[in-house]
Amino acid sequence: MRILLIILFATVTSWSNPLDATQTDKQIISFTFDGQVDKADSLLNLMISKNPESPKYYALKTPFYFYSRYFGPGGPNSNDSLKNLILLDGQKAIDIADERDDLGSKFYAGLASAFISRVHITRGEYWDAFWAADDAEDFFEDVLDEVPGNVDAIMAASIREYFVENNVTGFTYFVAWIFGFSGEKQHALDNLQMVATEGEFFKTEAQFALAIINRFQENNLDLALESLKDLNQRFPNNNFIRNQARQADFIALVNDKGVDFLVAEIDTLRVKYSINNAGTLNNLGYQFINQNRLEEAIKIFKTNLNLFPEVANCYDSLAEGYMTNGQNDLAIKYYRIAYEKIDGDSTANEQFKQTLKEGIETRLEEMGATVNI
Repeated sequence: MRILLIILFATVTSWSNPLDATQTDKQIISFTFDGQVDKADSLLNLMISKNPESPKYYALKTPFYFYSRYFGPGGPNSNDSLKNLILLDGQKAIDIADERDDLGSKFYAGLASAFISRVHITRGEYWDAFWAADDAEDFFEDVLDEVPGNVDAIMAASIREYFVENNVTGFTYFVAWIFGFSGEKQHALDNLQMVATEGEFFKTEAQFALAIINRFQENNLDLALESLKDLNQRFPNNNFIRNQARQADFIALVNDKGVDFLVAEIDTLRVKYSINNAGTLNNLGYQFINQNRLEEAIKIFKTNLNLFPEVANCYDSLAEGYMTNGQNDLAIKYYRIAYEKIDGDSTANEQFKQTLKEGIETRLEEMGATVNI
């Protein structure tokens, strides 16, 4: 759920300008976030047919395709065809914008470049990602030079600033440094909050971004839950947001009642919170590891393993819990079981299976052990 966007800083203007979102634009955004992708797509295609020489709706196709991967009927997926469409329509928007070179065109070229950057990030194409991010920032800075009060133009730089500060390390940090990108987390969060309050095109997206950041990055469950419940109420057809809200509510309950309550009441909680796969408790366990609550994390991983004994990753996570807690004998035991389970695990794809195998081999080697006894 760690996504890389692009925006900057300002206050909203009261006069009409080519950057104002029309009622149709707001409908497209609403349909997209409500999971009604067919309606959003139809409206976008209609507007493109009416305005074929404008970059606007080609650019708006890019967030539509990006979020359709999460909010569409099939749920979260890595659909590469949608990523290719982002690159195709995004570049179309940029090409048209270059010919027109007006204020609106710069804004929509910035929007398209921002989502092109995201596609490259998901593919590990970091040089291309930062080039596109740099282009997006240049476009939005041009917009802010002409309309310093445009709140939406800060969105991309705010996301970029946050993640450069909080998540970018190693080679990707070096690439970010080459491009002159830096981050100041609180400044970025303040700007995102401003977009979430005052923006037009990016208002809903900023609210969603803050919910995910608070949920997974800042560990501010109260703020995340408040945002997710609001989004869930406004977009009741969005299964992704509904599930995120349900999971956040579940975690809040466990934090309040304790892990022993979770273990004792798991059969009831499993039904109430639709715990239908190993992901929910696995994520919760790692949150407890990150808070150095290791014994509680191990209890959660054990419970998850009992619920989903066929899932190799459950054994891998329990092994990591033991290893982090200094219980290497038990860690080695469960890493070996996890390794044996991988080939027969129908819940994992081949790429994940290979990644899991390599990770287990590495950790066992670190503990002076091998896969075979």
